[in-house]
Amino acid sequence: MRRIFLMLAATLMMWSTAAAGNPSCALLTFDDDTRFDQVQTAGALSQMVMGRLTNSKAFNLSVFAPIDAEIGSASLENQTRGYEKMKKAMVDGNFDEVFEEVGDVHKVQSIATAQVGQCINPEITSELGEDNDAEYLIHGTIINLGVGNWMKEDYSAMSRAINMASSFTGMPTAAGAVSVSGLGSLSSIDVKKSGIGVQCDVRVIKASTGEIVWLKRFTGVGTQKMIQTAIGQFGRDKLNDALRTKALEQVADKIVGAMVADLKAQKLF
Repeated sequence: MRRIFLMLAATLMMWSTAAAGNPSCALLTFDDDTRFDQVQTAGALSQMVMGRLTNSKAFNLSVFAPIDAEIGSASLENQTRGYEKMKKAMVDGNFDEVFEEVGDVHKVQSIATAQVGQCINPEITSELGEDNDAEYLIHGTIINLGVGNWMKEDYSAMSRAINMASSFTGMPTAAGAVSVSGLGSLSSIDVKKSGIGVQCDVRVIKASTGEIVWLKRFTGVGTQKMIQTAIGQFGRDKLNDALRTKALEQVADKIVGAMVADLKAQKLF
């Protein structure tokens, strides 16, 4: 027993030492840029990612809970000052002061559209970094939630499986329903697929400069099937919160999996 304990302690120490050698990070609560922001999906996803980052033991986390910071709105210029500049420009027809940084592609227009190499207001990011002893900030934006064409890629595996099953009966299939014959008294089977998807952009920001050094997009889909036969109905087709949770868990797994892989490959920082 003592030997097992010592081995576990040594392993934990190795993980701890490896993580300590990496730059310190803090996770910011994600933003929801969809019309469903009141569902509070961003907060749930932030907590899932935080838990997986902690469990990975690969990151030097300075805090162990998402930091509430409205970085999206805070990083924009003072709105009142902007309105005053715009009113003046409309009167005299001179927009030089309004677009004083024309050509500066390194400054983000918004968090949702920010790209690698662009910078968020460093006054905001550096303060967050100093307050939380973090060299880098991890932040995400949910850009799609619900259903839509953007989910099709995630449905492809399920469609292939259904099409393969139907090929044995020689019957054509559609994306949403399958007819299968040759099953005796069960003359037909209708399969209806439904699901909820979540798509999120995740970025790593260098706190001192506000520069985005890493950015990737992740999609997760929680799916279900309802099977209608001559003898009854099996499964369900109504969208529900369990599907949203499945999609969020899938996205969180993908996010942390990609971050760990790129950290090991020295592509993250």
